[in-house]
Amino acid sequence: MIKLILLRSSIATLVAWSGGAAGAAIGGAAKRRLSYLVMAALGALLAVTLFDILPDAKRILPVGPFVMATLSGAVLFWLVAKYIYPVCPACSSSADLSLPQTQLTRTVVLLAIALGIHSTMDGAAVVIGDTLAHGANMGVFFAVSLHKFPEGLALVLLLIGAGLGRGRALLYTIGIEAATELGAIAALLLVTRLSPMVLGLVFANIGGGFLYLVVTTLILESHTADIGGKKRRQIIAVVSGGTGFAATCVIMIASQLLSSS
Repeated sequence: MIKLILLRSSIATLVAWSGGAAGAAIGGAAKRRLSYLVMAALGALLAVTLFDILPDAKRILPVGPFVMATLSGAVLFWLVAKYIYPVCPACSSSADLSLPQTQLTRTVVLLAIALGIHSTMDGAAVVIGDTLAHGANMGVFFAVSLHKFPEGLALVLLLIGAGLGRGRALLYTIGIEAATELGAIAALLLVTRLSPMVLGLVFANIGGGFLYLVVTTLILESHTADIGGKKRRQIIAVVSGGTGFAATCVIMIASQLLSSS
């Protein structure tokens, strides 16, 4: 069981690394399609949050603690984005990084902290999702893995834009995204020592963070779409997001049917 959980978190980490590798290889040309990948990932995150993460947490928690834990996840990511660095791929990739060399180190450190926190929660989500489902939670695994590719892609492009060479940017991306695996390992070490209610609180917190990512990235995308091609972009974005949402729902339903048979 533990080996399978770590395998799933490792796959999610490898997906992020592959996104970073793609960004390092293609460079700025990859940014033109990044928003569509982000939308597909957001659709997956929205589906798994609404129909898996939050319902699982709600079954364990009273209404008050459930609402507070969910809000705390959104507030945590808001605080990180406001005082450290944005935690969503689209927010990060759209930032202006024409920075003096003296600010480069500070930028990379802040970015590593922000996305490190986010990646740690991704890894913990895989472990806690499996624990509460008493088996493989394929919905959480798929949604986390799907959004790791554009996350790694955006991260490496961000670092390149900040002044790092492609090789160094990829190495930094690998290091930062490794926090996904560290989050899974930490959750595995703690999960047997925590009560179901505490696990529910953590899971609701993660769900709140995911909702924050979805909402803030959608707002950003609506403001950054180019005017000339805005209608076409919106159509493709809706299709991409709907595809990610539908695919995640199908996987969750299929996983539940298989586990009950």
